[in-house]
Amino acid sequence: MTPDTDIERLLQQELAQIHGGKPNGVARRDATSEATPSEAPLPILPEMAWRGMFVEYREIMRDTTEASDVAHFATLWAAASVNLGRRVSMYAGNQIFPNAYLLFFGSTGDKKTTAARRILDYSLLHESVQVVPNVGSPEGMLDALQQSAHDPAVYLCFFEEISTLLKHARWQGSTLLEFFTETFDCPQVYRPAYRRIRAEINRPTPSVLAGTTPEWFWKNAQAEDFHGGFGNRFIFFTGSKKRPLPWPVRVDESKIESFASRLHSLATIPQTTVAFSPQAKRLFGEFYVDWEREERSGLYGAAVKRIPMYVHKLGMLYAACENTLPEVTCDQTEASIAVGRFAAECARVLVDLKSTQPRPEGELEQRFLAWLEKHDGSRKRYMQQTLSKYAGSCEIFNRILLNLQRADRIRIDGGEGSRVYLNSVTR
Repeated sequence: MTPDTDIERLLQQELAQIHGGKPNGVARRDATSEATPSEAPLPILPEMAWRGMFVEYREIMRDTTEASDVAHFATLWAAASVNLGRRVSMYAGNQIFPNAYLLFFGSTGDKKTTAARRILDYSLLHESVQVVPNVGSPEGMLDALQQSAHDPAVYLCFFEEISTLLKHARWQGSTLLEFFTETFDCPQVYRPAYRRIRAEINRPTPSVLAGTTPEWFWKNAQAEDFHGGFGNRFIFFTGSKKRPLPWPVRVDESKIESFASRLHSLATIPQTTVAFSPQAKRLFGEFYVDWEREERSGLYGAAVKRIPMYVHKLGMLYAACENTLPEVTCDQTEASIAVGRFAAECARVLVDLKSTQPRPEGELEQRFLAWLEKHDGSRKRYMQQTLSKYAGSCEIFNRILLNLQRADRIRIDGGEGSRVYLNSVTR
């Protein structure tokens, strides 16, 4: 057996040990090891968030799906926001409307899509609301909106997988992200400069309800999406899938129809300028000062930039659903702040998960080769200690080494374990 074959056999043995010697590739996990971000406990939505129509909706959805209650919370928030449209607003440096960009992330198979689809399955949206699904270009978005005669143009962008939008936005010359960024604040009119044919949207009032898995999200999302404004206009949610339900119950049709009717009534309330009650104003002021005092930097700091604005948005929504307009009460404000802090922790989880996502193997191979140019002849263990964070797992790390060895880009010398040395091959 040749030395190269010996080394390859040793690397393959390491891969087998990673998988616990099982052919199905299920890795063993040491119960005493430190939890990774994906294994760490998820933040819990405070119970005070469940009030009024939200707690009623949770009860209607109980035992009908394994989806997290947080996914139902985000779904109802989206429905109530678009039904309200521009009928309520608050002033906080500029005019704030209740529209929201909501993103629920979780693992594959956690039924988040099931929860989100109920906004359509049970007709939770008023007939004046336009639903825009899976648009691949700003031109397509404008064409869809111009088909509606409603003024203002209140619409819900429903993306079962937000990565589809991000992928289309990466097309050369696409201004799709700019479209969502510029319309988030609900201008009086939107006139895009990139269309030859004159287009104009009167009082665009967009909301977004979207889902994703961290893996798919970070395959397409980039740091500049947050620092550039698109990503930091979202509020992020996550939650654990419920216990298995082999026989989920049907949604009670009479209850959901009555609920939807009351939800539709939000689209007919009089135009109202909303304000915090004196106690609520003091409470929000204390929160805001405390929030701004905390040090947040990098991607996480950008991702939670608009949490105080979302406290306003949710406060208006609570007030409209609970018939306290034109005032947001102190307890409604307290609940909104609690949801804002919860969403900030969800954003932290999503950002932390970015570092655990494996890089594309071509990119990893180039990183490995660049490292070897500076550390030719180093021990494999030293390389693994410095580069495994980019690979995401020992399995991927060893696979990259095997690929480079088979392509005659590196030479692996030595014996077992830490006595393996890596050398670049001059081509």
